[in-house]
Amino acid sequence: MNGPLVSIIIPTYNRPNMLERAIDSALAQTYEHIEIIVVDDNEPGTDARKDTELVMGKYEGLENIKYIKHAKNLNGSAARNTGIKNSSGKYIAFLDDDDEFLPEKIRLQVQRLESLDETWGICYTHFIRKKNGVFFDKGIEKREGYLTTEILKGNVFISAGSNIMVRRDIVEEIGGFNESLRRRQDLEFLVRLSQKSKIACVPEVCFVVHKDDRSNSKVGEDFLRKNT
Repeated sequence: MNGPLVSIIIPTYNRPNMLERAIDSALAQTYEHIEIIVVDDNEPGTDARKDTELVMGKYEGLENIKYIKHAKNLNGSAARNTGIKNSSGKYIAFLDDDDEFLPEKIRLQVQRLESLDETWGICYTHFIRKKNGVFFDKGIEKREGYLTTEILKGNVFISAGSNIMVRRDIVEEIGGFNESLRRRQDLEFLVRLSQKSKIACVPEVCFVVHKDDRSNSKVGEDFLRKNT
């Protein structure tokens, strides 16, 4: 399929048992013009680093996968920024190592953004949540446009960590992720993005949020009060 290159960035830390599912879901995209960048933020010499290296060995030789290892543990924001710096796509998509894309996600997001003018540079989709493999929730947010105010109010629910696709020039304009934050980096990133661009929606379920081993990361007003 012809179309702009999309860079899928997968930061990984202490989840080698889930990483393969995330990578395989990126490889299974119906949109073929992609590159996958896995950034290993595990401390060198740890079991998590060794196990992650074993997982990545399964993909050795695939030209569209880059595997980058940090020299020491930094944080999720730094890992995403490393991925951004080593990417080449017109569009950038992020995938947490314990989530998974459904096959049409990238194609539908590219199609949506390419159909709009330059004031639109961010796209999200609907999603489902599973806990221990069992469905328990669905994200069906559908608002579009300039949404900064609604995001700051805590009224826009799109699970930004694995959902958004962003035009590269906007990411570069805002300077990527804030590496001083230890939590809620994706929300703060989305707020700054939304100040530069309209946000579009693909009203179809395109990825799965797995809650099995992740801490409670619900976006709420408490965070917004403390950080805005």
